[in-house]
Amino acid sequence: MIKINSNTKIYLCAPSATFTGGPMCMHQLGYFLKNRLNLNIFMFYVPQKRKYENLENPIHDNFKHFNLRFVKQIEDEENNIIISPEDFFF
Repeated sequence: MIKINSNTKIYLCAPSATFTGGPMCMHQLGYFLKNRLNLNIFMFYVPQKRKYENLENPIHDNFKHFNLRFVKQIEDEENNIIISPEDFFF
């Protein structure tokens, strides 16, 4: 069982500047976890193309209404959780 406490940060990984079904599901999950369960949710956007590597704002316009915070780096802490699509390799 995964234990979540007040310090836990949950990182949801998605491709940057991309609007498809997978990223939509990640954003919907983040919205639910943030607003219904009051958890600390952060999006982590992985560049899918070289032109997207240094984007100031990697959020696709269609996802901005979810109002999820994003980070450029994941904190490697014992209490943190990463949720990633099965095709992402770190």
